[in-house]
Amino acid sequence: MNKAGLGVSIKHPQKEAVSQRTTTPQASSQVQSQPEEDYIFNEKDLNYYWQEYAGQLPIEHKALAMRMQNIRLTLLNDDITFEVVVDNEIVAKDFTSMIPNVQNYLRSRLKNRKVKMTVRVSAPAENVRAFSRVEKFQMMAKKNEALLQLKDEFGLELY
Repeated sequence: MNKAGLGVSIKHPQKEAVSQRTTTPQASSQVQSQPEEDYIFNEKDLNYYWQEYAGQLPIEHKALAMRMQNIRLTLLNDDITFEVVVDNEIVAKDFTSMIPNVQNYLRSRLKNRKVKMTVRVSAPAENVRAFSRVEKFQMMAKKNEALLQLKDEFGLELY
């Protein structure tokens, strides 16, 4: 005789209780994997982990990694959003495609689930970069004329 076909089973409520017990530990493990609170971070931390991420990129993304190493990030007013300023639309497209991966990496390293990345193309006059030593010196001399006087006084040459 089959006991399950007799009507109400006393074991049926136990099966529900067992299934509830098995789902509860899974839910608690998901809660434990996320940080309880979002930590505050600054531009120094952000730039450090940005450089770390750039260093971990595979050799196929070497050009992108080099660009990342030359970029200094700035936090916006809300202290969780940072802006990546790039030179042109092509680079902006590359960085935009990386946003989910970069955000996930930085969220885990900075222990802040709200970190958000934005990409913006710079205005032509906004972002003039000096790459060579001569260009760097000329930019510094433009800001401070005394640098030219020091160069002349010590008889230094630029090359």
